[in-house]
Amino acid sequence: MLSKSTVIKNNPELKLLINAVYNRIGKESIEDVNRHGISGGFSGFIYYSDTLAFYKRYRKMINKLAFELADELGEDVQSMVLNFRCVNNDNESKHDVAVCLFGGNLRSLKDDVHIPNALAWFAAEEICRRFED
Repeated sequence: MLSKSTVIKNNPELKLLINAVYNRIGKESIEDVNRHGISGGFSGFIYYSDTLAFYKRYRKMINKLAFELADELGEDVQSMVLNFRCVNNDNESKHDVAVCLFGGNLRSLKDDVHIPNALAWFAAEEICRRFED
C-alpha cells in the first residue's frame, strides 16, 4: 500500500479529498474498502447525514473525478452513475444525477439523498484505489 504522502504527490489536485477520506476511514480500512467496497460500513460513510455532508463539501472534486473516470471509460457520466449498484436507474434517479453532476440545487432533491450518497461512496472508493501499489 502506498503512503498518503505518495498518493498526494501522485494526485496533488485531489489533496483535500485524499485527506478527507483518509481521515474518515483511517489507514487500516483502506485495504478493506478496496477488497469489499465502501458499502460495508466504514466510519464517515455509514449514515446519509455523513455522506450528504461529505458530498456537499467536496462536490466539485467528486464530480470532476466522476467526469474523468467516465471519460476514461468512454462512457457518459450520467449513465455511469446510474449504473452504480447502489442507484436505482429510474426517472427520479436520472433527475437527481443531473442535479448533482450539472450544478443543480441539492435542495431540489428533497429528502432523497441516495445519489449524493452514491457519489460520496464513489469518491471514497476511488481515493482508496489510489493507495494500491
